[in-house]
Amino acid sequence: MREPVLFIHIIAAMVYFGMPFSFGRWYRMAESSANQEIIEATLDRFRKFSYYMYAAAAVLIATGLWLTSYAGLWQLPGQGWVHGSLTLMFLSILSMAFFLSPAISKKAPHANTKKRLIIFSGIHHTLVTALIFLMVFKPF
Repeated sequence: MREPVLFIHIIAAMVYFGMPFSFGRWYRMAESSANQEIIEATLDRFRKFSYYMYAAAAVLIATGLWLTSYAGLWQLPGQGWVHGSLTLMFLSILSMAFFLSPAISKKAPHANTKKRLIIFSGIHHTLVTALIFLMVFKPF
């Protein structure tokens, strides 16, 4: 049962962390067109993708909790990486709520959109790097 859950966990991680890697490029391309309809269509795509990202985050947390419980990693000493990963995941969700969601809302001014997307991308990419480090090396 572990392998199918691990597979779902990895796919959810790819969806949650993979989508934002393209946001900056898409927004830059839309902005360079100077066509407001294209910019709005791009922001609409971001809004749709953010729903998938929130769903993927829920699946990621649920499967991660199941995997750690299944392996008994909560009780073992030297498994602080599990708690660290969960904390970083919640910080990532908060960055979505406070930076991405307001940036792509229909009420956001255009200047704030770019600034918030840059902040979100920086936070998100840093957290992805830290999470991958924790998952691979399990340093503490």
